[in-house]
Amino acid sequence: MVGGQRGPWQLLKLLPGLVVAGVCLWYAVRDVDWLQVRDRWAGARWSLAPVMAVLLFSFFALKALRWKLLLDPVSRMPVRAVAGPLMIGFMANNLLPAHLGELVRVHVLGRTRGV
Repeated sequence: MVGGQRGPWQLLKLLPGLVVAGVCLWYAVRDVDWLQVRDRWAGARWSLAPVMAVLLFSFFALKALRWKLLLDPVSRMPVRAVAGPLMIGFMANNLLPAHLGELVRVHVLGRTRGV
């Protein structure tokens, strides 16, 4: 694979995941009243959005810094190297039961950084 191009077999491997994601998305939104969603969005206090964005970014940055400091005795790495696996772990916690995202985070960090 040169230049990031994907062959037909690699694209075909993505198809089952896309189908499952599409079915799950349809199942999640099949009974949503879209007029009510529109009305709620229209009535939202958007002035708070930038504040929440800054707070959320700060939360994730501090979490990444904490993980970096915890891992420094084992392997020194930049905060940026820890941030990706951290975010993947948070995503997995939203999708998997019993905080299995913590294991996913450690697995991804081990695969990407050899820790």
